[in-house]
Parts: sequence; C-alpha cells; structure tokens
Amino acid sequence: MAGRLHTEILTALGATAAVIDPKHQDLPASLRSFRHQVSDLPQAVAAGIDLWSICCPTAEHLPVLRAVLAHNPAARVLMEKPACRGHEIGAFTRLLDGHPAARIVVNDQYRHSTALPAFTDLITTLEPGAPLEKMSVLFTKDRRPDSARGRFVDRDYGVLGYEWLHMLAVTRHILPAPAWEHYLASDPATSVFVTSSKERYPTSSASPTATTPEHPGPATRSSGS
Repeated sequence: MAGRLHTEILTALGATAAVIDPKHQDLPASLRSFRHQVSDLPQAVAAGIDLWSICCPTAEHLPVLRAVLAHNPAARVLMEKPACRGHEIGAFTRLLDGHPAARIVVNDQYRHSTALPAFTDLITTLEPGAPLEKMSVLFTKDRRPDSARGRFVDRDYGVLGYEWLHMLAVTRHILPAPAWEHYLASDPATSVFVTSSKERYPTSSASPTATTPEHPGPATRSSGS
C-alpha cells in the first residue's frame, strides 16, 4: 500500500515510475514493471534509476537495500519504517558505513505533519504558559481488512512497527525538549509497558506509560492497537 502511494505521489510530481515486485500483485498496466528481485534487475535498467523507494515487508528491507547499493553505491533511497529488524541494526549500520556516498531517508511522515504545529499553536493560544502535566497519545486501527487485501503482517515488531513510531513522532513534537530527551535516555525498566497479541498479529496492542522529572505524574501515555 505504501508503494502504491509513493508511486502516485512521485508520478504526480512528474517522475517516471517503475515497479519491481516478485509477486507482481495487481500492478497497473500503465507502469513499467519487473518480476525480478532487485538483485536480478538488468544493470542497464538500474543505472537509469534516480530514486529507489523500498516499500517491501520489513524483513526484506536490508537485503533489498544491499541489492540497491550493489547496483549503485551512491544511490538515493526512500525507505518505509521501520528500517530493519532489531537484530539487523548492526548489519544495517555497517552497510551504511560502507557506502558513505549513499543517502537513505527512512520515511517518518508524522514528523512533517502540519496538524501537529497547528495543535501546539492552539494550546499556546488557549492556555499560554500552562504547564504540561499529562499527555496521552492514542492510535487505533483494525488492520485485518488491509491484511486481507495483501498488506504484510509485521511479525517482528507488530504494532510497534506500525503505530508506535507515529506516536513517538507526536510525543516528540508536543513534549518540551528536556522531557523528550529524558524519555529517550531513561531506563525502559522505569516505564510501564503492557502488550497483548490477537490471532496471527504479534503485539497487536501496546500501552507504555512513562514519567519525566520536569512534569510530576504520568507525563506521557501512548497506546496503540
């Protein structure tokens, strides 16, 4: 789904899109498409690509990025989050270190949302100088219809790979910088983190609660499902 959205946006901006999809699922006939793996893409085709957009399941991100950088060590890459699985962070970092000319951006659209500045501006207007004593961030979505239409199920991170990163972006924008930095640096054991699973969806809901010293009491409560 993210790949289709990227295709629509980039095409509207004037780019000529091509799709590499080994499954070849419901691809528009108007697009140039390939059934190959990225590693099997003809070099003549790969050489003409100015921007790579990686929108495959998280478990495939690192292998696909390796294949992209094998084609072009200075590739420009847009990648959906999360960038890789937890146990692959070291390998992912080493791959980036070995390709200093490459530029990889992990998509985090909520950090660029215009709704968040509008929200904090409204708070400043209505309650200027009021201290932030408690904040709750709630995301809820039933992903079963998306999965039924072919969207992959994240079996590594579950909801932490879907909504939680968005909730962190919202929290980062609203919390004062010292509180946000404390939240990131604090020992996870000082927070309450409750998760649950349902059907074939690992970690289908998560409710972390944390306290920051700048704001007595629960300063942030994020819940995603």
